[in-house]
Amino acid sequence: MGAPLTNRTTRRTVATLGVLTAALSLAIPAAVAAAQAMPAAPSPAVLACDGEALSAETFARVVTGPPGAALSTMRGTPAATPPPPTGGVPAGPEVAAAVTETFDRFAACLNAGDQLRAFALFSEEFLGQTYGGIAGSDLSLEAAVREIDQAPPPTPLPAELQVPTPTVEDVRVLPDGRVTATIRSTFGQSVAVFIERDGRYLIDGAYELPEAATPTP
Repeated sequence: MGAPLTNRTTRRTVATLGVLTAALSLAIPAAVAAAQAMPAAPSPAVLACDGEALSAETFARVVTGPPGAALSTMRGTPAATPPPPTGGVPAGPEVAAAVTETFDRFAACLNAGDQLRAFALFSEEFLGQTYGGIAGSDLSLEAAVREIDQAPPPTPLPAELQVPTPTVEDVRVLPDGRVTATIRSTFGQSVAVFIERDGRYLIDGAYELPEAATPTP
């Protein structure tokens, strides 16, 4: 069997959300080379990676389920990405602070190498859309659960791949209640979509933006 399931998804996690697209878009070896060619990154996210981790059963159900975007990309047939949602009204300070905390904590969990806690900040729908089927058709749900349960403890990313603290701005509430925000960092920009579940905001979508693009209000 190849690399552990949680490690197989690392290369897409950051790229999906536009935080380290240039460094982790394809694979760890390429990421190291790219990062070494970059200027020194700002200080990493300072929030602790705490909170409940995604259960092995939930993650196993996703990675053995219907194929998602990461699997299509690995097969060389990436799906077309729709434009990010636009419109809405500026969010109040409480909502803006809540989505900023979610994304900063996500960055902290990536730095800590704690992917199951990072994935716990995704909605289950977005997790499936992104990582569905990545385990391949030859791995059963039961085997996937065992592999995840037996994975070694999280290992922090090396210093050259640490995620800089992102800037979360232009937070807007859409008519359907979802929230969008522009995420900016040294490595690019993206629009993240958040959805409220049980009193907290989870990442429910992500759209990479061209370098000079700004989402239309």
